[in-house]
Amino acid sequence: MKKLYISMLVFLVSTVVAFGQQQTLQMTSQNGDLQVEQMMATQGQTITDFVSPDDLRSMQTEVNPGIDPEGDYVHRMAYSGDGAYLLQTNALTSNVTIFDAQTMAVVANVDVGFFPVDVACTNDYAVVPCVFADSVFVISLETFEVAASFPTAEQPAVVEVSNNGSKAYVGCDVDDVLEVINLDNLEHENSLSGFPVALRSANLISGSGRFYYLWRDFLVAPDDQYLITGDFDTKVIKYDLATGTIADEIDELGFVTELNLSGDGEKLIAVEYNTPATVYQISYPDFEVLKSVTLTDLGIWGGGVAVNPDGSKAYLGVNGNQTGLIRFDTEDFLLFPATQTAFWCANTYDHQFAVSGQYRFSIFDFEQEIVRGSYWGITQYLGAVSPVGYQAVGADPGRFEGPAFYDFADPQVVNFKGQVPSGEMPEGDVPYRAAVADDGSKAVVVNNLSGTVSIINLDTYEVDAVIDIGEAGYEVKITHDSKWAVVGGYDQNTVKIIDLETNELATTVGTGQRPMMISIAPDDSYAYVGNLKGNTVAFVKLDGANSSTETIIPVGVIGLNWSAYGVRSGVKVSPTGEYLLVAASFDDNVKVIDTELQEIVATIAVGDFPLQLDFNSSGSHAVVANYSDNTFSVIEVDGANSSLVGTFNAANSSPIRLKYNTIKNEMSIVHLSGDQTILNIDATTGEVLSSYAYPQYGSPYQIDFDPDGMPLLLTAPTDTRNAMLLHGDFGYELPSSPIQFGYSPDAQIAVIAEGGGGPDNVTVIDFVTTGLQDGSAVNQVVYKPFYITSISPNPATANAEISLWKNKTFRGDLVLEIRDAGGRLVKTANVSATQMNAVNIDVSSMNSGFYYISVTDGNHVSTRTMIVR
Repeated sequence: MKKLYISMLVFLVSTVVAFGQQQTLQMTSQNGDLQVEQMMATQGQTITDFVSPDDLRSMQTEVNPGIDPEGDYVHRMAYSGDGAYLLQTNALTSNVTIFDAQTMAVVANVDVGFFPVDVACTNDYAVVPCVFADSVFVISLETFEVAASFPTAEQPAVVEVSNNGSKAYVGCDVDDVLEVINLDNLEHENSLSGFPVALRSANLISGSGRFYYLWRDFLVAPDDQYLITGDFDTKVIKYDLATGTIADEIDELGFVTELNLSGDGEKLIAVEYNTPATVYQISYPDFEVLKSVTLTDLGIWGGGVAVNPDGSKAYLGVNGNQTGLIRFDTEDFLLFPATQTAFWCANTYDHQFAVSGQYRFSIFDFEQEIVRGSYWGITQYLGAVSPVGYQAVGADPGRFEGPAFYDFADPQVVNFKGQVPSGEMPEGDVPYRAAVADDGSKAVVVNNLSGTVSIINLDTYEVDAVIDIGEAGYEVKITHDSKWAVVGGYDQNTVKIIDLETNELATTVGTGQRPMMISIAPDDSYAYVGNLKGNTVAFVKLDGANSSTETIIPVGVIGLNWSAYGVRSGVKVSPTGEYLLVAASFDDNVKVIDTELQEIVATIAVGDFPLQLDFNSSGSHAVVANYSDNTFSVIEVDGANSSLVGTFNAANSSPIRLKYNTIKNEMSIVHLSGDQTILNIDATTGEVLSSYAYPQYGSPYQIDFDPDGMPLLLTAPTDTRNAMLLHGDFGYELPSSPIQFGYSPDAQIAVIAEGGGGPDNVTVIDFVTTGLQDGSAVNQVVYKPFYITSISPNPATANAEISLWKNKTFRGDLVLEIRDAGGRLVKTANVSATQMNAVNIDVSSMNSGFYYISVTDGNHVSTRTMIVR
């Protein structure tokens, strides 16, 4: 067993609308596939236009459903210069995972500064810029430790190393500064101004809430004397490293985003981001355009361009679910839909082949102009190719936090070697669904991204077990006798039956494509499983390890809406167990299934895109929320005689979830947007009984009720307020962005799954610890009583002011410690309760560099980073 630690973080996704091309989310889905919303950055925008660094700070406080060190929010990867190691940056956990490139084993996890997003390697060192630490870290590939760190200009985001391995060049976004690091003596050599660095895109992944950011790359010239980049307007420039000035430029090319050199270094390929896009062949020695090919009616998507040995051909991802080969000799292009659009693209070390990643990992032969080999099944948006052999890796930050390894020694036969998580196993990435046993003994949390299930002992607040289910999990329900958990997966078309007495996987039952919705019969005899992609419901006979599927029934086109991290079509059994209702969202109707006959007995037409539904306490009526036309429908449930009572206008926009309040005998409907209205209605007539709004909080996601009928409402974070679990008039601040909560009215325990864009959290709230339910006292909430909110100024030169937040019930003293990048203690101070608002620290005697500041009461600790100049 291990203690529960919760990684605490508030993550706010800014609703930035970027100009230019933008890949936007399709809000409804019939198959449940995750999507990426690609928001292209405009000139002058930086990462802080999309996310606040203060909102990304992490404090170890609550329940980590996995095991430390985790590797969260994967960004760019790179092989070591000799190809022996693969390095993966993990932005949110501020570390770099080093893998043995052949065995895929994790060699080390190295802590660096906050938010590492890129890495470049020589044979001896890895260089890692950390965007929000304003520092660059150099890792020894011999000792796997930080060999040196250096403060930089603001937001270091991209890095390249010289061809001879003696220098590293770090591009800093805000001030367009290039930091030059000498890798021979591990010293900061120079800071050069006027070097353009720019954010390319902010990418938000539906469902998991994970994100990743991409900056525009630059190239090191073959002679190591120049860098080549675009000015992100109309020019490609040659930047002189000796003088720190522009040595040459080509104007009027348009917005160039992709650059690469031919194998012989004679040709420079530049791609103009436009529709149609244009690909230029440039003589590098003369720095003049030789030829150009315009992709008729096609733009580019993804990142990177591969180039053959002499620069006569280029290969890259284009719109239309295809990849393009540009042929400069004939000034035309060919399209290859078999690869789908390359989300990332690069060439092999010898430039003989192009390597591209998407759902289809592909090897393209430049000479033969054919796809030589491919592997289907592992989606990836980021990738890297070995500098010495035919190996590559790809990663998808929204589906699995770690690289997928490929070997293609024979390019016709792509060998997928496996996926390995960054950090340590077992991980608990993206807690997505939580269920609480009726007796309050345990909670089961499905960790979507790592394909695991955490079982939490609610008596000891310890993780009793982490079970690998081998795929993403999207749903979990616990039988009413608190003995079994039923977990729905994604691609394996099965549900997992977990024994909660032994904390082991008892059996796996085949159900249908993407079993993402589950309802348990009142007598625990069946689990009714909605198969989202299969458009069916499976009747799973529950008998522990002997559980099996009896019947699979087609139910029309079900699906989901990606609001609130994914709300799926309702599958709900009546309180009596007689009937099962299924919302066929894309068919705009509700199916009534007789559970004894195991067949559909009625189809009820309702509003546009019915989503969640619930019964009244007797099961005589049900209400369904119709998302797309802002209505709700009342159904009288009577088997084949079931009928529509009526479809009524909802109070506001986007009704997504609802719950019957058995104490007050009314149905409460949650509206996602507008003024965050909760509408209470008579579930038999549709009459509006009352309504209340929460405009001061974020969008409401989910509602439930305690034994007295008092609501528990889960709300999203806003720009000024944390996410909350509201209990009546009292609110519990949540440390991270929630997705869903499980609740036991009998035990009065709530467990919140917080994987929505922040760190991986589980918050447990026990409402009976104090015996008070009126909000007059703080019930037991397992989260931190204090944390560091900001350090000002940062970087600091003489004095730093450390601002602290503390829970109003916390009255203790703290110890403040400052440690350098190597972990050595350099300063300590006592902080009394009267100093809790702000603490001033004299840093004038400290050397310039990167420091960790922490405060602790002996039980909890909060840590942030600071730069001293």
